[in-house]
Amino acid sequence: MGGGKTSLINSTNNPQQQSSSSSISKPLVALLDGRDCSVEMPLLKVLNEAVAAFLYTIRISREDLVKFRSLKLLVKIGNPDLSNIDVDAATQLGIAVCNTPADALEETADHTMSLILNLYRRTYWLAQTSTDKSNPSNVCNFHLKNPQQLREGMSGTRRIRGQTLGIVGFGRVGCAVALRAKTFGFRVCFYDPNASLGMDRVFGVDRTENLTDLLTQSDCLTLHCKLTTETRLLLNNSTLDRLKPGAFLINTSDPDLIDQHALISFLKSGHVKAAALDIPCCGDNQQIESAGKIEGKLFGVFFRKTQILFIFPEKKDDLCLFVQQMFSGKYVLF
Repeated sequence: MGGGKTSLINSTNNPQQQSSSSSISKPLVALLDGRDCSVEMPLLKVLNEAVAAFLYTIRISREDLVKFRSLKLLVKIGNPDLSNIDVDAATQLGIAVCNTPADALEETADHTMSLILNLYRRTYWLAQTSTDKSNPSNVCNFHLKNPQQLREGMSGTRRIRGQTLGIVGFGRVGCAVALRAKTFGFRVCFYDPNASLGMDRVFGVDRTENLTDLLTQSDCLTLHCKLTTETRLLLNNSTLDRLKPGAFLINTSDPDLIDQHALISFLKSGHVKAAALDIPCCGDNQQIESAGKIEGKLFGVFFRKTQILFIFPEKKDDLCLFVQQMFSGKYVLF
């Protein structure tokens, strides 16, 4: 196991993989990480009886896989990147590996909008400036110690109406963000070569034919595309230079969509005014935070420090149906 993740597969036993789970009258499906487990099962029971298992971020190696006696299906929830699973070992052991989405559509779109509003209206920074740090338990915790500092902070806010929000990737999340952004007065445009024709007319937004056109128009750019060989380091020195000067940048998708070193440079120069990076921790986070400070004041860099799995109610039935279909023969396992 690697990557700093803690696996629940830590038994010292090393049973051989069995070829059939037909003897199990009530198949056991295990969730290997997350906070939405309704029943906690003894580890040995999971290793001996689980015929299918869901996982999100933990790493599963060959050493982990051979401890399962009956496992036939391993399902990665959410991100289609299977790098945390030893797929070759699973294949050799007769364990099918697949992916099923759990993208928390509404939550991701809402959170993206909250980050955009924070950058435009500086709500988090202004709240911190106005908070009495000596009495954090006070419900009416408002203490204006430095009116001049507050005025300076408010002078950096921007009016939203009439601004252009550029969206890279117009899938389900991108569309949901567009609908929310329009209600705040944004002009919305998007770039997605894979989006169906007419999507712009359906959602009342503008479509650009290439990434450069989107970058030059965007006062705020938000990324909602999948990580592929084509989109890896999509925003680099060349593309960031085409971004409208002083633009905001939002990334809630994948850290590898952006060249972190290039972003540091553009934050320092002010070409990128501020960035909200709600993505897993990466090696350059401290450098980016430093680049986002002017005279010791952080002007707009946010990070999510950890990833925690929550399976939303509408996804539970989907996951159960998926496993049933796999074992009923609707999909070919091997």
